[in-house]
Amino acid sequence: SVSVQGMFVFISWMLVIILSIVLFLIGINIQRDLTLYFNAFLIYASCIIAVIAVLGIVLSFMQSAVTLFVIGLLAIAIVIPVSLVEAQILYGGKHIYYRPTDLILASMVHWFLTTFLYSAFIFLLLFIRSLLNKNSLVSSI
Repeated sequence: SVSVQGMFVFISWMLVIILSIVLFLIGINIQRDLTLYFNAFLIYASCIIAVIAVLGIVLSFMQSAVTLFVIGLLAIAIVIPVSLVEAQILYGGKHIYYRPTDLILASMVHWFLTTFLYSAFIFLLLFIRSLLNKNSLVSSI
């Protein structure tokens, strides 16, 4: 139903906000130490994967379309932290040491772009599904 799909769009937006706050706090504490960041990223990624797996298992009993949204949430939970490293490389050029504020500024652009792309992806899939449902109804008549 529309309310369930809207709920998962809302959950994805809230998850992005929570992730950005967590990564903002991690980014402040990087202090030019990529090893610390990668260790924090591994712990963070495993926790997010566990939470989304539990969410997927619990909510999959409610509706079969839930699996698609859970996979999307899993993808965004992994893509956003990886974008921190990407932002660090793009913003810093050849140097390996950066100011944490530069990293946070560059990665926030990635967070917002990822958020909008994910929402657009959800609506595109919903549009395709509605087109397929209309075509199947027309062909059955």
